[in-house]
Amino acid sequence: MKDLLKRQEIQCSVDLKALKGKRVLITGAGGSIGQAVVNLVSGYVDLTCLDVSEEKIFWMKRETQATFILGKVEDLTLAEIKKQDIIIHTAAYKHVGLCEEFPEQAVKTNAGLVTNLAGLCWIADTHFCFISTDKTVDARGVMGKTKWIAERAIDSWREMGLKTTMLRFANVLGSSGSVLQVWDLEEEIRVTDIEMLRWFILPGEAATGIIRAIQETTAENYLFAIKPDEETKIIDLAERYAKRVNKEIRITQAGVGEKQAEKFCYDNQYLDYVEGFLYVIKKEIQDQVCVATAQNTEPNPARNLS
Repeated sequence: MKDLLKRQEIQCSVDLKALKGKRVLITGAGGSIGQAVVNLVSGYVDLTCLDVSEEKIFWMKRETQATFILGKVEDLTLAEIKKQDIIIHTAAYKHVGLCEEFPEQAVKTNAGLVTNLAGLCWIADTHFCFISTDKTVDARGVMGKTKWIAERAIDSWREMGLKTTMLRFANVLGSSGSVLQVWDLEEEIRVTDIEMLRWFILPGEAATGIIRAIQETTAENYLFAIKPDEETKIIDLAERYAKRVNKEIRITQAGVGEKQAEKFCYDNQYLDYVEGFLYVIKKEIQDQVCVATAQNTEPNPARNLS
């Protein structure tokens, strides 16, 4: 995958020893991101893995020392949540097209369930880590909008005392149902828009970014982004992949809810660098914004905007 992105993998440094003895529950532990986090922290934390997939739990039990829960996130009890120091919530509906087709499930899972789980973590005094997406910013599709609602709900719980970490993710290349898996299964490589751009990260970058963000979280710094240095043009990715597998490329059209490009910040936010591809998302100071507007200058010339 690294050769397709034309760059090396860049992981954050994490203090795994500082996690020793922490009780951590990962939802969607059998998914691509969940498994990457499990592999990273296994052996350091008192780990609980939750997934709805019987097959994934079966195979994970053969390789990972952890407590396993086969079931749905909404079935987690307050008693179980109180046992945990940290809950890393990776379970979600992530595919734009399917969320457009089944909006009821997208709203229920990506917004309603997250609101409830965050509230229970608030009651239990458990640190809640939520995986959001760059698609929340100026959201067009159902998937991005449900994640946007979840961010707002978590913000409300945070204002009442919830300790939380939120991360807006780029696309994870090679994750379940990602573009590479789709291209693997098709006789030709379909690209929906020749100008389509996406931010891509690798599973190891996602996992170390999550743990480092949790360790960097403070009352003021709780919203993060995992953002690579450059966007990838999908047609360029497709051309490199086509040479590898000897397939033809066909240009189609963008699906409902898809944008030509994504971004990580709203106009009143900026990215403050941490390490690797990890940034804290901060709000502009209102006075700076007003002065900059009056002078027609940037509020913070040194900032790294998406």
